[in-house]
Amino acid sequence: MISNIKEVLEIPRRKALRISVGRPDHATSLILNEIHRNGFYKAEKYWNENKIQVAKAAIDELCASTNVKNSWVDPEKSDRRFFFSEKHGKIFEEFKNDPFIEKVRKFYTGRERADKCVLAAKLISKSGNKGSGAGWHMDSPFSLQFKAFLFLTDVTNDNGPLEVILPT
Repeated sequence: MISNIKEVLEIPRRKALRISVGRPDHATSLILNEIHRNGFYKAEKYWNENKIQVAKAAIDELCASTNVKNSWVDPEKSDRRFFFSEKHGKIFEEFKNDPFIEKVRKFYTGRERADKCVLAAKLISKSGNKGSGAGWHMDSPFSLQFKAFLFLTDVTNDNGPLEVILPT
């Protein structure tokens, strides 16, 4: 109940914050319109192959390590997650502070600053696993959230760690 009240009170506050950050350029406006319409925006081939390989190697290094702080592995060992991974590699720090993502985030949320962290993950499609994040779930039904995902491998129906249900 309190979270519902909090969310209702947040609406006028967010409108005021959006006014304070100014108006986005045309390209950013198109992206924001798509996010508002579908709940997401998809950019193809966002990183070049070299950066992708650096990120993959950094994640593999985390997976090979033992006792990585702020990490989690599912019982099937098919989902390995490393929270606050920006503390474990420059490539993750680069993603955390990506200027394009930051610009879209600022206009979407209406906030100049944000609490951010990078969750690096390695998901392996295995028979019997529940899927990303231990199965079908919603992160938050209330809070306005902004997330940027960067898939480092081609995502298909057979291995896809994320499913989005479009609004009707």
